[in-house]
Amino acid sequence: MSLTTKRIVGLYLFLLLLLAFMGSSSQYFYNTHYDRLSEKETLSLELTDKRAEVFKRVGPDKVIAWAETHGMIPAASPIGALIVPAGAKPPFVKFEAASIEVNTKW
Repeated sequence: MSLTTKRIVGLYLFLLLLLAFMGSSSQYFYNTHYDRLSEKETLSLELTDKRAEVFKRVGPDKVIAWAETHGMIPAASPIGALIVPAGAKPPFVKFEAASIEVNTKW
Protein backbone atom coordinates (compact mmCIF):
# COMPACT_ATOMS: atom_id res chain seq x y z
CA MET A 1 0.00 0.00 0.00
CA SER A 2 1.16 3.43 -0.77
CA LEU A 3 1.32 6.25 1.75
CA THR A 4 -1.69 8.09 0.30
CA THR A 5 -3.81 4.94 0.45
CA LYS A 6 -2.89 4.44 4.11
CA ARG A 7 -3.80 8.06 4.86
CA ILE A 8 -7.14 7.72 3.07
CA VAL A 9 -7.94 4.47 4.94
CA GLY A 10 -6.89 6.05 8.26
CA LEU A 11 -9.00 9.15 7.56
CA TYR A 12 -11.94 6.93 6.56
CA LEU A 13 -11.68 4.89 9.78
CA PHE A 14 -11.37 8.05 11.88
CA LEU A 15 -14.45 9.59 10.25
CA LEU A 16 -16.34 6.32 10.64
CA LEU A 17 -15.54 6.23 14.38
CA LEU A 18 -16.50 9.91 14.68
CA LEU A 19 -19.82 9.22 12.97
CA ALA A 20 -20.49 6.25 15.29
CA PHE A 21 -19.71 8.41 18.33
CA MET A 22 -21.98 11.19 17.10
CA GLY A 23 -24.79 8.69 16.45
CA SER A 24 -24.55 7.14 19.91
CA SER A 25 -24.43 10.54 21.65
CA SER A 26 -27.38 11.73 19.55
CA GLN A 27 -29.37 8.65 20.60
CA TYR A 28 -28.46 9.27 24.24
CA PHE A 29 -29.65 12.89 24.05
CA TYR A 30 -32.85 11.81 22.29
CA ASN A 31 -33.61 9.26 25.03
CA THR A 32 -32.87 11.84 27.73
CA HIS A 33 -35.18 14.35 26.03
CA TYR A 34 -37.94 11.74 25.77
CA ASP A 35 -37.57 10.89 29.48
CA ARG A 36 -37.77 14.59 30.41
CA LEU A 37 -40.92 15.06 28.33
CA SER A 38 -42.50 12.05 30.00
CA GLU A 39 -41.52 13.39 33.42
CA LYS A 40 -42.94 16.82 32.53
CA GLU A 41 -46.27 15.26 31.56
CA THR A 42 -46.41 13.31 34.82
CA LEU A 43 -45.62 16.44 36.84
CA SER A 44 -48.28 18.47 35.02
CA LEU A 45 -50.90 15.82 35.81
CA GLU A 46 -49.81 15.79 39.45
CA LEU A 47 -49.99 19.60 39.54
CA THR A 48 -53.53 19.50 38.15
CA ASP A 49 -54.55 17.02 40.85
CA LYS A 50 -52.92 19.13 43.57
CA ARG A 51 -54.67 22.29 42.35
CA ALA A 52 -58.03 20.50 42.43
CA GLU A 53 -57.24 19.30 45.96
CA VAL A 54 -56.33 22.82 47.08
CA PHE A 55 -59.54 24.19 45.58
CA LYS A 56 -61.52 21.71 47.67
CA ARG A 57 -59.80 23.02 50.78
CA VAL A 58 -59.77 26.72 49.96
CA GLY A 59 -62.66 27.45 47.61
CA PRO A 60 -64.93 30.49 47.61
CA ASP A 61 -67.43 28.84 49.94
CA LYS A 62 -64.67 27.89 52.39
CA VAL A 63 -63.37 31.46 52.41
CA ILE A 64 -66.89 32.79 53.05
CA ALA A 65 -67.41 30.30 55.89
CA TRP A 66 -64.05 31.24 57.44
CA ALA A 67 -64.87 34.96 57.18
CA GLU A 68 -68.26 34.51 58.82
CA THR A 69 -66.80 32.47 61.70
CA HIS A 70 -64.25 35.22 62.31
CA GLY A 71 -66.92 37.88 62.59
CA MET A 72 -66.65 39.40 59.14
CA ILE A 73 -69.78 40.71 57.51
CA PRO A 74 -70.44 39.52 53.96
CA ALA A 75 -70.62 42.28 51.36
CA ALA A 76 -73.89 43.03 49.64
CA SER A 77 -74.41 41.01 46.50
CA PRO A 78 -77.03 41.12 43.76
CA ILE A 79 -80.22 39.21 44.37
CA GLY A 80 -79.87 35.60 43.31
CA ALA A 81 -76.04 35.55 43.17
CA LEU A 82 -74.63 32.03 42.99
CA ILE A 83 -71.24 30.60 43.86
CA VAL A 84 -70.24 28.29 41.05
CA PRO A 85 -67.27 25.90 41.42
CA ALA A 86 -64.42 26.10 38.94
CA GLY A 87 -65.04 24.31 35.70
CA ALA A 88 -68.83 24.45 35.96
CA LYS A 89 -70.76 26.68 33.63
CA PRO A 90 -72.97 29.10 35.53
CA PRO A 91 -76.69 28.94 34.78
CA PHE A 92 -78.18 31.79 32.78
CA VAL A 93 -80.16 33.95 35.18
CA LYS A 94 -81.97 37.04 34.02
CA PHE A 95 -82.48 39.62 36.72
CA GLU A 96 -85.58 41.73 36.38
CA ALA A 97 -84.25 44.78 38.20
CA ALA A 98 -80.80 44.69 39.75
CA SER A 99 -78.92 47.63 41.17
CA ILE A 100 -75.55 46.08 40.29
CA GLU A 101 -74.72 44.38 37.02
CA VAL A 102 -72.19 41.54 37.23
CA ASN A 103 -70.53 40.24 34.08
CA THR A 104 -68.21 37.26 34.16
CA LYS A 105 -66.07 36.21 31.19
CA TRP A 106 -65.54 32.46 30.97
